[in-house]
Amino acid sequence: MDVLCGLSHKEDKPLVLIASRRQIDAGVLGGGYVNGWSTEEFQDYVRARARPGRLLLARDHGGPWQGAPERENGLSAEQAMEAARRSFRTDIESGFEMIHIDTSVDPKGPPAPDVALSRLFELYGYCCELALSQGRDIVFEVGTEEQSHDVSELEQTRWLLERLLEFCRANRFPPPSFVVAQTGAKVMELTNVGVMRSLSAVDRDYLRKLEVLVAMCNRQGVYLKGHNADYLSDEVLALHPRVGIHAINVAPEFGVAETRAFLRILRKGGLDGLADRFIQLSLSSLKWKKWMLPETTADDTTRATIAGHYVFSTPEFQALKATAAEALSRRGVNLDALLRQAIQTQVVRYMTHLNYGGVALAA
Repeated sequence: MDVLCGLSHKEDKPLVLIASRRQIDAGVLGGGYVNGWSTEEFQDYVRARARPGRLLLARDHGGPWQGAPERENGLSAEQAMEAARRSFRTDIESGFEMIHIDTSVDPKGPPAPDVALSRLFELYGYCCELALSQGRDIVFEVGTEEQSHDVSELEQTRWLLERLLEFCRANRFPPPSFVVAQTGAKVMELTNVGVMRSLSAVDRDYLRKLEVLVAMCNRQGVYLKGHNADYLSDEVLALHPRVGIHAINVAPEFGVAETRAFLRILRKGGLDGLADRFIQLSLSSLKWKKWMLPETTADDTTRATIAGHYVFSTPEFQALKATAAEALSRRGVNLDALLRQAIQTQVVRYMTHLNYGGVALAA
């Protein structure tokens, strides 16, 4: 967050800081794993540091069963929808500029399209009416699909847009600005395994499907947004504006960049014992499990690198980092400055190859 605050000041252009409900959530719902912050604390921190209008706050993957407690506690559909409403209310009251409504999750498996759409209608209407009552102008992003390695089926996206736009017209709600569709990007382990993973994997048929999808969104007056754009090559990133993809989300790559830098600095500084302790702390979190490929060959260091950013807020890591920072400072090494530089390098790579347009960055 501090890196993005600095970049938004330096470049004097807006960046979007996106938080999923697992990362940041309403205080009444338990907050999130990023610093243990609630939505309210998160917005206070950012507003105190960012220039007005230069670092926008956005909710990523808001919706039923998107918060960690809802998944862990086995909430019913009614309870999960109420938690989603409570989370969105806090977002809007906290001044979030963008809200992503995602109804793709159900504990029994991907919901039927009609069920996902019905839930989307309910939450979209709730957010629109609440925003209107508070004089807020919210940018909405919608999605009902699970993340996939391929490109969305055109008919499925057309059906979603037509139904949702009809719903908005009938209820005099503002239309969504973005629709989330699959653009061929999917993150597993420390790589992108989607069809967009490399320029050599992008064939003519794939490009044609993307172009048709973009054209359809343009006709409907809605921007196309892709998720899971981490670990894409410079050449593939540069392809996005040429094809016409309007926006992307990037998340774990930046956390991994900080983790890699942390381990590299410790090893270079002869603090191998602290590096080994961090690896064990990260491994024991088990947060790497959901990212693993079925036939993985990843070693412990790779698993720890995948999960590192999930433990940054724990007391154990904070104590470990303080010990490392003190030892390094005696040698004239500023640990935080080096970590910020590692993150900034990755962020600037995306900004550069996307022509600084349409990139949304996650917490």
